[in-house]
Amino acid sequence: MLTIVAGCLGDLDPAVYDVEGITRQIVDQFRPPDRKVVISIESPYRPPEELKGTGEWLIVLRRNVNYARALYRYALLKGFAPYASHLNYPQPGVLDDEEEAERWLGIDSGKAIERAAAEHSWFGVDYGMTVGMDYGEKDAKEQGRPLRFIELGPEWEVKWLASTRIRPI
Repeated sequence: MLTIVAGCLGDLDPAVYDVEGITRQIVDQFRPPDRKVVISIESPYRPPEELKGTGEWLIVLRRNVNYARALYRYALLKGFAPYASHLNYPQPGVLDDEEEAERWLGIDSGKAIERAAAEHSWFGVDYGMTVGMDYGEKDAKEQGRPLRFIELGPEWEVKWLASTRIRPI
């Protein structure tokens, strides 16, 4: 099943669009059962190559990390147990995302955990799909996990900051 969720933060739950069946639901209608359902979160991490060496590169990296955190929070508040390898592996002292071999080591390690535990895969698409996200989509399809494409909307960062005491990086 392929679904798109739009406008995921704020007071109102987002609408969900089942692309294959052209049906419309509200998020509350597909809340997980009493047990936590593990989901993988896919979203952009590394900025585009053309920004490397510019001041814009760090700005986009920070935005991408905060965006992944907002997706994480959204999933937690909906009762899911999210996992996002791109928030785990590229931490200082773990793996260097700018080194291609280490980047793919992190991506493949994340996929191993997702294959063992994740029941759904969510893709934050406000900034489009990346090579890593495409790889995650292919892997999720091969594993038979349902895919959900989520748009938090244009004011996601303002709403996310207002909903938490944590400050962005």
